[in-house]
Order: sequence, then C-alpha cells, then structure tokens
Amino acid sequence: MAIYHAHMSYTSRSGGGSACSHAAYISGSIVKDESTGMTWDYSKKAHDVLHSEILAPENSPTWVYESNSLWNEVERFEDYIAEKRFKGHKDPIKNEKSLKGKEKFLSSCKTSFKADFALPLEITDRTHLKELAYKIVKECYVDHGLVAQYAIHDMKGNPHLHIIATTRPLVEGSFSEKRFVIDKIKLVEMRQQMADITNQFGQEKGYDYHIDHRSYKDLGIKLIATKHLGPNARHRLQELSQNVQDNEEVRQKNIEILLEHPEEIIKVVASQKAVFTQVDLCREIFKRVGGDEKLYAVLKAKVDGIPIPSIAIIGKTLNDNHIYESKSIHFDKGDYSNIIESFTAKLLSQNYAIYLGENVKGQVFYTSREMKELEISIIEKAEVLKSRTVSLVNEKYIFNSIDKIQKQEQIQFSEEQLGAINHLLVPKAISVLTGKAGTGKSTVLKPVVESYKKSGFKVIGTAFQGKVADQLANELNIEGFTLDQLKKRWSKHDSLKKLIENKELKGQSLVKAKAEIERLQKWRLTNKHVVILDEGSMVHGSLWKSLLSEVERSGAQLRIVQDNKQIKALEGLDAARLIEDKIGAYEIKSVVRQKEEWMREASALLNEHLIEEGLKPYYDQGHFDFRERDFEAKISLVADYLERIRKTPHETHMVLAQKNKDVVELNELIRGALLSQGKLGNEFIFGREGEGILNTHQPIQGPKNQHFRKSAYGRRFAVGDRVMFLENDHKERHVTTLEKGRGERQGVKNGTLGIIEGFNLKRQTVEVRLHDGRLVGFDSKAYGSLTHSYAVTINKSQGATFDHSYGFFSSFNSNQLLIWLTRHKQTFKGYLSKGIASDLKSMVSHVARADYKGLSTDYDISESQKPYFNLVRHYWEIAQEAGNLKTKIDALTLKAEQEGKTFSLTKEWAHYNELVQTRNQDAKDILKNWVHCSPFIYQTGVRRDTLEVQAGLKQRLLSLPEQAALDLVETYFEISYKTRQQWKEISQTHPGVLSYYHPDYESYAKIKAERNELAYLIASDPDIHRPFFRVKEQEGSYITYHGTIYEQRPQGFKTVQEQAKQYITQKRAERYESQLTFDERIIYKQVQDYKYLHYQCVAAFKHLKELEKTTAKSSLVETHQQKAKDLVKHRDILAYNIIDAYSNAQPFLGRLGLKDETLLKHAVFGEVRGIISSYKEAKRIEERTHLADKLVSFTLGEQGSVNKGLYSLLKEQSLHLQKLKFEQGWLKAHLEGKDLSIKHIEDLDKAYLDLSAYRKNRKTTPQWDILKSVKTKGINLNKSDFSNKIERQKQTHFETKQPINTYDREEVLACLSRSHIQNIFARHIDGWVVTPKSYYRPNEIRYGQYKEFGINRNNGVWYNFAAGEGGDIFKYISKSQNISYGEAIKLVGQEINAPQHVRISEEDRIKRQDAFKRQVEFEEKLKIENSQQKTQKLYEISQPIEGTIAERYVRKHRKIESTKLPGSLRFISNFKDYDTDKMYPALAAFAQDAEGKITSAQVICLDPHTANKADIEVKKRSLGAIKGTTVEIQKGEGATYVAEGIETALSLKEVQIKGRILVTLGLSNMSNISAHLNKEDSIVLCADADDPNSAAWETSERAFDKLQQEGFKVSIIRPQGEKGRDFNDVLKEEGVKAVQEAFKNVVVFQEGSSKKAVEVQSIKEQIVSYRHGCTTETHIQNKEIEKQTINALDLYLACEEKLKKLPSFIAAKGKEKVQVKTLLTESRTYAYAIYQDPELKAKALELGIDKIVKQRAEFHKQEINQTISHKSSMKLNS
Repeated sequence: MAIYHAHMSYTSRSGGGSACSHAAYISGSIVKDESTGMTWDYSKKAHDVLHSEILAPENSPTWVYESNSLWNEVERFEDYIAEKRFKGHKDPIKNEKSLKGKEKFLSSCKTSFKADFALPLEITDRTHLKELAYKIVKECYVDHGLVAQYAIHDMKGNPHLHIIATTRPLVEGSFSEKRFVIDKIKLVEMRQQMADITNQFGQEKGYDYHIDHRSYKDLGIKLIATKHLGPNARHRLQELSQNVQDNEEVRQKNIEILLEHPEEIIKVVASQKAVFTQVDLCREIFKRVGGDEKLYAVLKAKVDGIPIPSIAIIGKTLNDNHIYESKSIHFDKGDYSNIIESFTAKLLSQNYAIYLGENVKGQVFYTSREMKELEISIIEKAEVLKSRTVSLVNEKYIFNSIDKIQKQEQIQFSEEQLGAINHLLVPKAISVLTGKAGTGKSTVLKPVVESYKKSGFKVIGTAFQGKVADQLANELNIEGFTLDQLKKRWSKHDSLKKLIENKELKGQSLVKAKAEIERLQKWRLTNKHVVILDEGSMVHGSLWKSLLSEVERSGAQLRIVQDNKQIKALEGLDAARLIEDKIGAYEIKSVVRQKEEWMREASALLNEHLIEEGLKPYYDQGHFDFRERDFEAKISLVADYLERIRKTPHETHMVLAQKNKDVVELNELIRGALLSQGKLGNEFIFGREGEGILNTHQPIQGPKNQHFRKSAYGRRFAVGDRVMFLENDHKERHVTTLEKGRGERQGVKNGTLGIIEGFNLKRQTVEVRLHDGRLVGFDSKAYGSLTHSYAVTINKSQGATFDHSYGFFSSFNSNQLLIWLTRHKQTFKGYLSKGIASDLKSMVSHVARADYKGLSTDYDISESQKPYFNLVRHYWEIAQEAGNLKTKIDALTLKAEQEGKTFSLTKEWAHYNELVQTRNQDAKDILKNWVHCSPFIYQTGVRRDTLEVQAGLKQRLLSLPEQAALDLVETYFEISYKTRQQWKEISQTHPGVLSYYHPDYESYAKIKAERNELAYLIASDPDIHRPFFRVKEQEGSYITYHGTIYEQRPQGFKTVQEQAKQYITQKRAERYESQLTFDERIIYKQVQDYKYLHYQCVAAFKHLKELEKTTAKSSLVETHQQKAKDLVKHRDILAYNIIDAYSNAQPFLGRLGLKDETLLKHAVFGEVRGIISSYKEAKRIEERTHLADKLVSFTLGEQGSVNKGLYSLLKEQSLHLQKLKFEQGWLKAHLEGKDLSIKHIEDLDKAYLDLSAYRKNRKTTPQWDILKSVKTKGINLNKSDFSNKIERQKQTHFETKQPINTYDREEVLACLSRSHIQNIFARHIDGWVVTPKSYYRPNEIRYGQYKEFGINRNNGVWYNFAAGEGGDIFKYISKSQNISYGEAIKLVGQEINAPQHVRISEEDRIKRQDAFKRQVEFEEKLKIENSQQKTQKLYEISQPIEGTIAERYVRKHRKIESTKLPGSLRFISNFKDYDTDKMYPALAAFAQDAEGKITSAQVICLDPHTANKADIEVKKRSLGAIKGTTVEIQKGEGATYVAEGIETALSLKEVQIKGRILVTLGLSNMSNISAHLNKEDSIVLCADADDPNSAAWETSERAFDKLQQEGFKVSIIRPQGEKGRDFNDVLKEEGVKAVQEAFKNVVVFQEGSSKKAVEVQSIKEQIVSYRHGCTTETHIQNKEIEKQTINALDLYLACEEKLKKLPSFIAAKGKEKVQVKTLLTESRTYAYAIYQDPELKAKALELGIDKIVKQRAEFHKQEINQTISHKSSMKLNS
C-alpha cells in the first residue's frame, strides 16, 4: 500500500547549502558552482537516477534548461539583488549599516526550494512514474512561474521524487525580484495537492492505491512519524544532526509500540482500505522498513523467534557496523521481501486480522478487527431499526401535503415519485431512498416533511457537509446540522452524564455539568424526531455508527437519501452501501432536473455509470469546446460565462472544476473580467490574521499562488463579488445575522454562498447577502475564511443545482463526472485542453472507473451467488490468459522484425482466438445476469462498456484519428475491390504486362495509383490502421469492421504494405526522373521503354503458349503470334539504339534492375534486324555480300557454332544461312582480287540456285568452280593447280585468322559478381590468416581472429592489415598460387566465362585503358564529393564539445584536464553504429583539406553511462576522404608536431608544448600532408611505440622518408616502453612530467637519417623482448597467476609499492629503467588476473584502485592481442 511522504525545505546560504550541489546530487551529474569554484560530481550515482529533467514556463530562454547555467544564474541573481538593494552610502555610519545588511542578506538568502516525495510502490511502469513526476512538478511549481529540476531515484524498489526549484518566478526571460513564498498554510496545501495529483493519477491509470496527507494523529494511529534524513544527516553529520537524534527517539517509541501492539500496522492499512490483502500489508511495512534498520531487525527477530534485548531497542546510530549488541540479529538488505512476507504471514496468522476469503481475481482478503466490529455494529443497529415499527402517518395528511406541494411548485408528481413519498412515510424506523442525480429528491422530500409536521413530528436535516445540511434546511424549511455537530454534542452529553453518575464531580463543577447537560439535552433525539440524512454516501463509518445508535436509543425515525454512485466517503468503509444492502432501498431513476429531454436521458445514462453513452449526446450536440492549451480553454469558458450572465443575470451560473488550482484561477479570471467591465464596486483586501481588511492602496504582499486556501489573507474583494464561506460558524460567534431571510436559520457553514453588499474599513466589517435572503456581517479581524465563488470544486457542488453550469474538464472518476455533468437545469458546456482530451474517446479514457470500496460482507457468498461468482472468476482468468498470450505474441513479432527473421505463430494465434471466443461468451453471460454478476465484476475493475464490446453488442469507441483511419481503410477496401474487378476483366484477354494494350488500361492504372497511394497512407501508420483490417466471415460473405459486406475477402494488411512499397518505388522513380537533365531524361525514358517492352515480350510468349494449348482458332493464335513478334522487334531495335549511347545509359540500367548481358543480347538482335533490312534493300552486289558477311559473322560463333536465336531470326526473315555463306564466299574472293564471272545480284542469286541444284544432282555449273572447297566431302574435285592454289590460300587464311584467346583485365573485373569475389577469396584464405573466421558486413568481409584481412565485396580490393599490403583480386590469386599477374587474370576469366578478345589492337587497348582510367577518376571524384557532403551534414548536426559526454571522455578517461579543447573536436548526440545497429554518443574530430574545407572526420563511439569508449568492435570510424587532410589541435609558430591520433595530440597540448599540433587521423595519412606544412618549420612526427618489424613502424618510416625527400626538416619521436604505447598512455600512467621529459632532448631538425637510425636502434633494444609476445619469465608468472589468482591482488599492491619508490620509466636510467620496466610488466599482468576474478575485482573496488587496475589490465590484454596479430603477420611474411 502506498504511504504518504513529502519533505519540503529551502536551500539557504546560512545553512551552507548550495543549489548547484543539490542539483548535481539529484540528477547524478556534474555541476560547477562558479561562485565558489567548487565542482560537485555525483556522476557515480547516475545509475540510481531513473529520469531527470528541467521544466520551465512556456517561452523560457534556452539557458534555463541546462543545469550548470540555471543554478549559477540563480546564485548570480541573488548577488545582483544584494548589490541593487544595498548600494552603500557616503555617510560612513549608513554605509556600514548598508554593508551589514548586504552581508546578512547574502548569508541568509534562500536560493531554492527542495522537496522529496515518495512515489507509490504500486506504480511499476517506469513511463507512468515519469508522467506522475512531470504532473507534480508542473502543477506544484512550474505553473507558478518557477523553474524546477526534478529527478526520479529508484533504489531497491523504492521510487521517490527529488525536486529543486527556484524561489523566484521567471518573468520575460529573467528572474523576478519578488520571491514566491511558501508559508505554513501554503505548505499544507502543497502537501494535499501532491496527494490529490497522485491519487487522481492512480485512478486514471487503474492502480489500486490511495495516499493520505494527514498525520498519524489525525488518523488515530499510535505510531509516530519520523523526520526525513538528507545525505548530510545520513552519512556525514550524524552526531550533529538533530533530525537523526529525534528520529532515534521516535524510532525507539515506534519499535516499542509495534512490539506491544503489532496490530497497529494493520490499523494503518485498514484506515485506507476496509478490506486488504497481504500484499497491501507488505507494501505498508516495506515503506517503513526500507530505511529503518532497527525496525527491520525487530521484524526479523520476531520472525526468527529470537528474544530482543532492551539494548537492541535503544541501539546506536544508523551507520555503525555494530547496530545492535545482540549477536543474534544481523541486518541483511537483500532479504527485505522474504522477511516482510514472513512477518505479515505471522501477523495474519495470530488473529490480528480476520480472514475473509478470495475475490474473483484469486486474491486473499482480510480486514481488521476494529473494522469488522464497526461493520457488525452498523449491521446490527440497522437490523434493529428495520424491524422496529412506528406510528402510521394519516393518509389525509399525505394527500393534502402532496396536493399542496404540487400547487406550490406547479408540478405533477410521477408514479415513481409518489412511490418514493410513500416509501419514506412507511411506518418503519428506517428507510432508504436512492435518488439518482437530477431525479428531484429534494422535491420529493417536501410533502414527506409536510406530512410529518402535520402528524406532530419534529423534522431535522443532517449531512456530512455543512453546505448540504444548510441547503437541506433551506429547501425543506427545517433545521439543518452536520453529523459532526450532532455527534460532538451527543458525545459530550453522554460523558458528562457518566461523570455525574459515577460521582466524579463535586461543587461548582457539578453545577456547571448539570447546567450543560440540561442545555445539551435539547440536542438529543426523541421518538417525536424524524431525521433526514442527505448525501449518505459521503458519511464515513464512525459517524454512521453514532447516528444509528442515537436513533436506536431515542426511538426516532431515520430517512436516508443517498446515491452510491456519487462521491463516496474518504475512509475505507463504504457504510452507505452496507446500509442499502441490509435495509433495501426505493430507487428513483427518472431525471427531471434538466429541461431538455436528451439531457435528461444523458443524465440517466450517467447515473448508471455508462460513461460513453452519457457523454456522447453532449459531444454530438457540440457542448464541448476543445482548445489547444489549458489557458485557452479557461479564457473561452470565462468569455461564455460573461456573455451568458449578461443575458440572464437573474439566473444562477456556476463554474465547476476538479482541482482547487483551476477553481482559484477561474475565479480570478472571471472576477478580473467583471472588474474591468465595471460590474463590481469598491475593493478591499484582507490582511494577515487579526489584521482585518485594508484598502487596496496599502502595501501588502499576499501569497500569490493558484491553490485553494481557507484564509482570505492577500485576496481582493469588491462589492458585488460572489463569495463562499469556508468555516462553520453555527452559533454566530463571528458571523451574525443582520437581516432575517427565509426561515429562522442562523450562522454559516463551510460552503455557504453569498454576495458582498458592503464593507466598512473603520469598523473592519463586511456584509454579505446569503442565498437564503439573510444579510450577515462579520468582523474581518475575527473571521477571515472567505473565498470567491464564481467557480467551485465538484465535491463542493454535490447536491447543488444551477440554471447554467460551465465545466472545466480534467481527469475524473465516474462518480465525479456524474456530479460535473448533472448540476445544470438549462445549459451546460464543457471546456477542454487538447493536451488532456481531443475527442470523445480520449475523454472517456480520462474517466476512471467508479470508486469501489470493498466490504467484508462481499465475501459472504451464498449458494445462490456462487454460480455468478464462478462465472466472473472464469471470465477474469480467461481474460488474463488471453492478455498474457497476446503480450507474448507481440514480443515474438517484435523480436522477429528486429532480427529480420520469420517465426511461425500459427498455434499461438489459434489458441489466442479460442481464448478470446471463450472470454466473449463469458462476457455475454455476465451481461445477461448483470444484476447478480455486477457485485463481482466491480472487484475486477472491468467496465460494463468493455463487456458490451467483447460481447459484440456494440463497437468500441473510436478516437478522431481512429475514425479517420477507419474511413481511410473503408475507402481503400472500396477502391481495392474496384481495382481487382477491373484487373480481372483486363487479364482475361491481356494478362500481365500485356494489359498496357487493353483499351481500359488507362482507367485501371489511374484507380490502381489511387489504391497504392491509400496503401501508402495506411502503411505509414500501421498501429492505428491494422485493427480495422479484421473481417468476419459469415455465410460465404465477408463483413468489414465498418459493416460493409463483400463477396470476396478484402485484401489484408500485408498486401497493403506491398502496395505501399510499389507507391514508394514509383515516387522515388518520379523524383529521380525530375532531377535529370533533358538529355538524361530522354535516355532514361528509352531504358524505361526497353524494360517495359522486355516484360511485355516475355508475357506475350507465355500467353501465346497458353493460347496454343487452349484455343482451337488458328487465326487468333496467328494474330497474337504476330503481336509478339512485333513487340520483340521493337524491343531489339530499342536495345540497339541504347547500346549506341551505352555510357550515358549505363547508370540507368542498374537503377531499373536490368542486366547488361540481357541488353547486349537484345541489342545484337536489333543490329541484326537492321542489317537484314539493309540486306534486303541492297542494290549492288558488293553492298549485299558485305552485309551477308556481317550476318554470317553474327550467326556463327568463333568456333563455328551457330547462334540459335539469330538463326531463327534469319529463318523468320526468309534468309538462309547457306546462301549468306555463299555470298560471303563471293565477297572473300572478290576482296582477294579474283576475277569473278558473277557481277550482279541477279547472277549471284542464279548461281546459288545452281549450287542448290548441283547439291541435289551432284552437278555444278562452271561458275561454281571458282568457289569449290577442297574439304567438301563426297564431291570429286579436279586436282588442278588452280584448285590447289585456292586450297593453299584458304589454309593460309585459316592459319592467320585463328583466334587467339585473350582476357582484358577491365572486362574480367566487370564480369565479377559479389558471389564470385566471395568464393575466390574463401578458397585461398587459409594461407593468409591463422584463424579463417569470417565477419560479413554489407560491403565488406573480414577474415581472421582480429579481422585483420579485409575485402571489398563489390570490387575485390583487399588489404592485409597484419602484413601491411593489399591489392586487387588478381594480385591475391597470383600471390596465393604463385603465378604471374597475367595468368591470374586468365584463370579468373576462364572461371567466370568472361568474354575473350581477338587481336585487340594496341590503339584500342590504350583507348580502353584511358576510358577506364577516366571513369575511375570520375567515380573517385564523385565519391570524394559525396563523402564531403556527408561530412558537412555530420558537422551541421554536431554541437560544441563543452559540457557533453565527449568532454567527459577526454577529461576523465584521457586525462586531458587543464587545456582548452579546440573547436575541431565536437559532440554528436546520436551516431549510428551499423555493426550493432544502435545509436551512441560520439566524439567527432573534423579534418580539413589544404583549402580549409571540411572533407573528413573521425568518430569515436562512447558509452553513454561511463563516458569511455563504447564496448563495440569498431570504436573509431573514419568518414569521408581522409587522404591529405589534418585536424588542427593547436595553432602556433615554430615546430609543427604531427600526431597519428587525437589523444596523442591533446596530450602534447596538455603538457604545453609550444608550436603547431596537427592530427592525421591515421598513420597512413602522415605522408600525404605536405600541403599543410611549411618547409621553413621543423616537423616532428609523434609516432607510437610500435614493433620495429610491424607494418605500422614501416608506414611511419615511409612517411618520414617521403617528407624528407620533399624537402621538409623532419624528425620522429616515439615513447619508450611496450608495443602500441602512445604519449597519451605516458600521460595517463606517469603524468605530465614524463611526457615533458620525453620531449626534453628532442632535436627539432635532424640532418640525414643517421640520428634517426640511432633512435630507432635504441627503441628496438627497449622492445626486443616484446617482439614475439611476453618474456619467458612473464609467461611463467602468468601460469602461476592462473593457478593461484587469490594472490594477484597482494602481488599487484607489492609491485605498486616498489614502483612508488622508483623514478618514472622515462626518467629512470640503466638498471633502474630495467627494474621499472619489469615491475610495470608484472603490475599489468597481475591487474589482468585481478580483473578476471570477480572477488578480487570487488576488493579492488573497495580499495578505490579499480580504475587504475582496469587500465593496466586493458594494456595487458592489448599486448596479448598484438602479440597474436604479430605472429600472424610473421607467418605471412615467411
């Protein structure tokens, strides 16, 4: 159960407090206090912070949203105010006084408000915790103009809210000079407001809790509340903290109380809930035990049966390790829940609570003995009164009274109302009338009161609220009292009487007591009294018991009027329902209050808590005014209120709101408007208590807040103001009657309304005309509980009726909504902010279920009730199972989407549908038996309208967006259906892409485009549209969600998504086309037309085959055949035209999904078609034979094979290959200069005919002899010299023309696919890496354990990072198989069947190479431009590094602590790592080329929690064109220092090296930066301590050599030590001096390479022992540590102690250097062992050395990895 805890205080300088410190603490961040120079770092506690945020009023400047700037500005503003107020004086005395005043002001000024608030444990959803915290902070602080920072801490399941707010409001971007004051009254109001917000939120979200801001004393609980302890009191200043000492005393008393009275904890729970569960009890105890170790220990001891010595109760302070003297009691924070559960179980088993049974949800319920006794007492008294009969009222009086009232009121009582009158006049001692809101209960009571009076009875009215009792008395002309008034008098009378009977009083005391008894006797009931109790549902249990006891004692009659569906009593027992269940009730349902019939019908529905049905008529009639913001809605309300009151000034008008703050603000707005219109008279203002009223010109600083206060202090009033009294004054001690009104009433009650008629400043009196006609006056110095009453709360309005009401909507429960919407007679209008609700559905969702309070009698289930109980229980179990299964399905679906996998959920969906059907059937059965099932359904919290939706009796309520979504889906169904029908007709004759030629295709394409656009709109928001795609199958038809019937199942959501993709593709194509130039668009259209023609050809031939099978008509087949041929012809010719401009068309082929080889094939056919056309039109024999030669060369392959497609094309065009070959022979002979007898085409045709005849007859004409072939089989040729000559010539011809098989490199590369590249590399990779493990990325493959071998999957370019070499795929094969580069090209060409070239001329080859080179250069240029654009965009979204996590990385983890960071280093809040597909914060270094353009960047991904490098594979990524770029870290004159990485460069700047510092973002780029250097300056290359045999070492050496060759004065320096060590490592490990020591003796320029060689040799000597990994000695040490890790920490500490006594590695010399080096190696080895052992790691954390241990462990791990990598590269080199 939730328990209330709120602690509020100030931060003041006098108390040593700091707003910066507290802001850092609550947010778990770093805040620097600029006034003191102190930095408050609480970043270690960031893991406890669930959420932190700064809220400010609208239109606030940006600086308020940053913690550092906000709280430092707060401190500065206080200094500014001090300077302004205390400016000093020329007079020394006055000046001294001014200085003292300034000093006092600054030392005591309150800089911020602080608050801690316990959030309910029941709220387990973190999103809900954030929402609640936001509401509390906004409404309690920000709405007053304050800026507030809040944070939610959730430690050990104990969520709580920390708030720090400014004490001055923010006005127009600056703080106000006037503070916002929180006095005692305001403090109580804020505490109540926080409780109200929390309770309302719980109702909205369906949580089962209620918190009470009242103290234990007010609740009648013996326990004493402790004081809140802050971090100082808890940890640092325990002995000095008074709160700690006070809490120790309180804690001791509480423990003693719990030991003696353990049932007190049950009382606490029962005061909130009459019936409760063990969970409620556990929560209550946990709230107390969570921070109370003593109480926890006592509970544990009681559970374990350990005797508790007195010393254990007295105990010591909280943080003392020896909390108790008793050794038997041990505090274990991890055992909270088990101990508490055991304690509550033991408590419940010891008869401290009463077991009731289980509810329908299976929860076991209990109640306290006191609550059960109260219930039994009420039931017994009710039963006694029910059985008691009284004298009958004469029927004559009844008839006369009814007739009289009907004439007075000019009404006619209905049969239902007459039945109610008779029920209340029944001769029984007690009766109940349930009168729904607006049913005319008050009117019904009038003849009842009249009848009783005529019969000689005295009728009095009573109620829980004073205003209700007052209203009852006014309407019925009887005396009215509150129940509390009556109870106090009855109790006092009984106690005095008892004292006299016991003879405890004597003398004067006895005389006074008897006189008082005589006076109080008048208040006692007699058998001639009739008591009318109104609004009985608001009366709590103890008052019910008192009333029933008095009625039973006196023999009086009790008539109860109530409605259990309106607002209930605050305390746990719902006694009104208990009375109604036991006595029975007559119910009036017909509403008569509203004049409009539809309003009365709506009120009747609201009376039954049918929220949707009750709100809908007002919504449909336009009675709700939706505005963007709260303030706009309030302004609209005020305007309507003023307009309506102008038109109907004599009618009653009232504004209703749920929250006090809204009521106060609306009162102020309405009053301000009336004042500006001159409708109010002279003004006065209330001063402080006892000060009375003042004129408005007198200076007064009232509490300027927007919350309800009983005190009128600071409020302005005027003559004509509507006001409400807030405190009872029954005896007119302060408020006296000056003029009598209707009746003989006196005094005022809380809630009495009136209008100010006058005031007198001299006499300090105020006169008010009340609603009953009386004029009352009061002394403002004695009575000051007054407020404005243009607007009231819903609770205040219960029982009231107005002509016109104006409702400001917020979150209600259904009881409150009923009051809000049924107070009016004539008109009602509601006003809403769209932030709360924007349509009917969101309004309904903000109305929580009815306030249901359980009774112990609910668990006394009779046999007749059990079937209904079991039905509801079964419904609940099935509903829960279905909900859990749906959650599981959604989780699996989400997982599948994230992983790109497909899961089969058929079984799960089938089971879910079965559960839903069962649940829906149960819902139908429950509704059929609603009267019997409703008591049990209330226990589940399920609304009736939910059951109706599940039972299919109505559709669920839709919001405006959902309604729009449903309309869109229905439109889609309609258009989709038309599209399908139209396609069905078209595809019968024109299937597939042939549909383009159908006459109706244009209209089809139009409607299809419309469908796809709708599909895109639907798929853009799937969550809201998907539910409306569910259809029901019924008798062969399909019914949509909207109710439309289709014969064919409408298309599903998956189809919609596919159609949406089509739409996106189309729009992208259109956008792409629109960006093309005119010439590009022409080519693009050609390629597009070719694509469509190609698809049409495929479809045409497919359709033709089907026609041939199914159609008997040959004419139809021939027609389609001809159409198909025409399509093919157009396609081929178009392909040939495209090939002519291939370089321009090539980019479009891939975009449109076309293959080059397919286009080329069709282009060949197109060219052949053109040749055939020219061949047929040729007039000269030379032209024709030349074309015949071309046709033969196309048709026959290089080896003489026939191209079947072209051969078929020749046949189709009636051309014979043999004839073409014959003509080719003529051409060859002609070209050889032979004198041929055939001179004309006709002769050629005739000769071929003769050749054909010769073949048939084995004869030939003389003309053919010249073309005889010696190789013709079966023919006897003449062996003449001529024929031998021809044979020799032909032989020579074949020898010279024999094709030589060659492969062009570019052609082979062009034919390589990604699969080819992948297979070729995978085949030979074993020879390159030790572990051939592959890692696939979109455009890259990495091999090796450390991913040292990388391959570009698109072009086959590779690089071996271990060996420092790379190249193309042919170099890879040549090295793998030890063959030449040319042989590698041929091998690949043969494998992938690449095209071969016959005798490519050198000129052609050069042209091709030049073209390829230009293409590569163009692509490289384009790539650089694109990368530059991307880098520029990245720079634009980045932000300065100051104050970001990137700065924390540099400062904290790289130890760059003092130097200013350059502007080239920036922060990116969200950078996507494509390997993990996650977003990370990142440090970005932006590099510039020689022209100063930003062309590249290096990004380091960071961990958002630790600010160190993120735990991902690739921590650094280089973007853009790195080559030739640098990052300038420091400007300066003199030497230029060139670093490989950012960290090294910053380390040089940190140690204050003078000169210019550049970063190349990579070692390989060091040799490309000459454009950035000045030859007059010395250049120092700052490299890492790499292995001399490594590729990195060689790369740095090449850079040195290249720069030296270019004329630069270059030197190179490396840190000494292990491999991979850079100067940042030196800075972190050994400090600034070690880096300065390393650079102390660096020669700025070293002539030649001799000096460099000496330096290289020195470094080689230092690291030679690490060339192949660890030394033998270290290896043995590692083995020892693996065997005995427990000693690693001791060994590590020993090494560190030795190192402290020795100089740093840089400063050490000779043997000391060797010793330091050995100790460092051992230290890192031990650190690595410590980090592998969780126990040792934890000990290191305790010792505070975990960070340095982690650093050294990481260095050791890097050494191991580099050793393995080095061995791998050595293997390749060998």
